[in-house]
Amino acid sequence: MIKKQKFKLKEAALEFKKMRFDMILHKDAEQKVIDLIKISNDEAKVRALYGSSHTGKSNFLKNFIKKHADVIDQHSGIKDIVLVRLSSGVTPKDFCEAILLQLGIKPKAGTKQPQLENQVIEVLKNIGIELLIIDETQHALPNKTNSKTTQKLADTIKNIVDESHVPILLCGISSISKLIENNFSRASEMQLEEEQLFNRTLPPIEFNTIELSDKDTMAAVMQGYTMIFDKLHRQYGISIIKMTSAKFQAAMWASSEGVIGRMALVLQWAIELAGEGQQIDFSVLGKAHDAIATGGWDKSGINPFTCSEVDLNKRITAINKFSKRARLNALSKAKAKMKETA
Repeated sequence: MIKKQKFKLKEAALEFKKMRFDMILHKDAEQKVIDLIKISNDEAKVRALYGSSHTGKSNFLKNFIKKHADVIDQHSGIKDIVLVRLSSGVTPKDFCEAILLQLGIKPKAGTKQPQLENQVIEVLKNIGIELLIIDETQHALPNKTNSKTTQKLADTIKNIVDESHVPILLCGISSISKLIENNFSRASEMQLEEEQLFNRTLPPIEFNTIELSDKDTMAAVMQGYTMIFDKLHRQYGISIIKMTSAKFQAAMWASSEGVIGRMALVLQWAIELAGEGQQIDFSVLGKAHDAIATGGWDKSGINPFTCSEVDLNKRITAINKFSKRARLNALSKAKAKMKETA
């Protein structure tokens, strides 16, 4: 009986993972990607979409494609929005091969990068692709911002966009901005400014963590999860305490540090850890936090679901201070970079 119940909870947790609510939080990002496609009818552009891990980028891309892509080849199933996910250590040659493979074309062994690049351009021009999405773009970047590999990859993207007239959405963590910053140092003579990728880009889309003070967004997130738990209750009999209360939102925000993907992980673990017929309350959520967060992203030693109100407020203050300091540091770095390039 215990094994059967555990299996049921495991099944419910997996179902929860599939039930991520739609792009409630990312309507602005959705419109910006649509604009990238529309603007590129005249001259193809590049746009970056980046943010730290678990801020909802991959889920956004999946939902965007599901909502907006159309099948253009019934035999292969290729859609007019193509998603290419890169793996670690990708070179510009690998980059072109990954695109071709996603389009159902196996590159010939020994083909050089320039020929692969031309093949990508010809295929994109001829089959009606509306948008090319490159996910995990950071895997194509070396450690040094001004390396020749970064320059070559930027040139490859520039050439593909210019010649195929297909817009590209580059997705990943914030380091992908290296590709489009107007500060590439050239080994030989400097290229003319208009030839650089920088001038083909639209303003980036950034996925940030949620601020506790952003009550509308927090309410939207909790409402989304409430809808999911309503479905789980009907299907598996699982229930949870009121998620829209100020106390719940404060504890969940402190547990996740405002990262929506972490919230999902805590809730998923709570489903598995709940006993038969047990409502998911603060004690179960506390166990889930200890299992997934404590010693991981949370090294404070304070469990937001089981600590006192005083300790919870201390934890919230500490997170806010750290977030503010991180933002100020990022702003200082950006200003310093602007001075260097001025």
